[in-house]
Amino acid sequence: MENKIINLSLKELSEIEELSVRTKNICIYNDLLDLNSLLDYLLKNRNFQNIKNCGIKTHLQLLDICNRYGKNSNAEDNIQILLNLNTHEIEDKVKNTSNIDISIFSLEEISSIEDLDIRTKNICWDNKLLDINSILDHYKVNGTFLNFRKCGKKSDSLLRDICKKYSVDSRL
Repeated sequence: MENKIINLSLKELSEIEELSVRTKNICIYNDLLDLNSLLDYLLKNRNFQNIKNCGIKTHLQLLDICNRYGKNSNAEDNIQILLNLNTHEIEDKVKNTSNIDISIFSLEEISSIEDLDIRTKNICWDNKLLDINSILDHYKVNGTFLNFRKCGKKSDSLLRDICKKYSVDSRL
């Protein structure tokens, strides 16, 4: 006898799991409107982090849902393998930042780890600073972010602090 997964809607999942507003909005915007679509997306794309505005917290929340509710799906083994891989990769990034190559941090990951405000994140996005390397490179060349449209002292300070924190070049 085959166990079938109950396909919960996003609204039901939101009520049961108390999904964050960001997670709900990301799901709605990307047509992930039920549990089956979340599981299918995970199987096809291996994670949720390639979705725009999906940072580590949202990614982990969606992985947790797939883990708990996807147990009886036909693709259970594949989902479990992906969940294990994703969980270990993210735990390494968050907990052991000194032991990994920080050049792989995307803007979304930096935003989640450093809790960037939306203005600073948008400044980076608008100016194609989509990973830590591009942010560091801009700072090395210009020494500031104030040359960007809509970048004020607060955003400049946040970005310079990130550069100082993640730079391997002691001259920053």
